[in-house]
Amino acid sequence: MSINVYQSLWLAPSTLGTKGGFLNSNQRFNGGWLSIELYYLSLAYSFLKLKKHYKNVGLICDTQGKELLIDFLGLDYSSISTELNQIDNSFSKTWALGKIYAYRISQKPFIHYDGDVFIWEKTKAFTSANQLVFQNYEYNESYYLDALKEVNEHLYFIPKELKNISRNLVSINAGILGCNSKEFIQEYTEKALEFVTLNESRLSLIDQGRFNTVFEQLLCYKIAKKRKLLLTPNFQVSRRDNTKNLNKLTDFYNVPEKIKFIHPIAFKKRLAIIGAHIHNWFNYEFPADYKYFKNKIYS
Repeated sequence: MSINVYQSLWLAPSTLGTKGGFLNSNQRFNGGWLSIELYYLSLAYSFLKLKKHYKNVGLICDTQGKELLIDFLGLDYSSISTELNQIDNSFSKTWALGKIYAYRISQKPFIHYDGDVFIWEKTKAFTSANQLVFQNYEYNESYYLDALKEVNEHLYFIPKELKNISRNLVSINAGILGCNSKEFIQEYTEKALEFVTLNESRLSLIDQGRFNTVFEQLLCYKIAKKRKLLLTPNFQVSRRDNTKNLNKLTDFYNVPEKIKFIHPIAFKKRLAIIGAHIHNWFNYEFPADYKYFKNKIYS
């Protein structure tokens, strides 16, 4: 089976500054990392890790993303598309729209990796038709419940899949997302886009940072369940201890013997120790590339 492996980057909103862009109270400063330099270094390391395991890795981005990843960093993606230029930057705080558009334009089975994901083996392969491969399940994360409360109080349009959700909430993390059902991707991305755009005038009333997880991850899970897709997590987590799960996703000490996958999320990106691990592993695995990128980025 031919599969597209790619990353995406919708970078234009970061140029809008703190007034309208996602740099304002939305945890997107420096891509969430401790510094802009570490952000750039992590993008390069994430890409090189993918290239080590996959022959071809494509990029879907906007013009600003191309200027950073291709023109400045010089990453040799096998294909480059700037189709994310079509996204209206007035939706800059709903930053996951970039990924929704990237999923939508894929014409064959794909696996999408976030730019802060680092792998030591390939993601689980498709084993049947109508399959969704993703990073891991998420169980009763409080930010979903808080976001849904705001959604129900303030937004006009809510997809039927997100109504009447109990407190025993299950979702997915889309640090990795792969699918071989074009029909599912079309329905899912259409509903996600409707969810955002039909509520444009009301988005300022909610925490749009949390809202991203609802229209990208929770809606994806609900539609996949409705369509009875084969759901395949790449990473097993605890149903009860979310703190343990968060720590497991950044357990560099057990790489690569026990841990094959790292994804610093939320506040983890802003911890100095996580940045130190990125530097150390990058230098250990790709010493020549590390020296090149460090000199380029930190000069």
